Amino acid sequence: MVGNRQMHELIGLAEKVNARVVLMGDTKQLSPVEAGRIFSKLQETKVINTVTMKDVVRQKAPLYRAIVKDVSQTKIDRAFDKLHKHEKVYEIPDKEVLKKRLVSAYTAKDNYQDSLIVTADNKDRKELNTSIRQCLKEKGRLSQKEYQYITRESQSNNSFYVSLK
Repeated sequence: MVGNRQMHELIGLAEKVNARVVLMGDTKQLSPVEAGRIFSKLQETKVINTVTMKDVVRQKAPLYRAIVKDVSQTKIDRAFDKLHKHEKVYEIPDKEVLKKRLVSAYTAKDNYQDSLIVTADNKDRKELNTSIRQCLKEKGRLSQKEYQYITRESQSNNSFYVSLK
């Protein structure tokens, strides 16, 4: 996420203090905000030595390691085949049924904190958060006491709540 001008300034400062610069990142991730793809260009032109990390360390289960490896090698169809084969993909066309199942599955787990629910928009996120919080309160797993914090979202101000048990 470093543009040409920022990289030039960084290298200049490093030269002044005789410092070594180590660059880390993924050229397929976020592009720089400023102009230029200097990190990619340095690698493409072999101006810098590049080391590629190929080991999957975040995913512990062998199935998920294999899927991540497939995705990293752009074998997307193969990755989805594995997901389908092991029944890890669910298609629920009715949105309300989907939300109820998500809330039920999320709150049924002993350690729901290792789960992630991704929504397409803030409206769905807010509805799911509210439903999940209510269910956890009813099960006594979340305190009734709440603290309100002001947060910013694109084009509007909103609040979120934190319960302490």
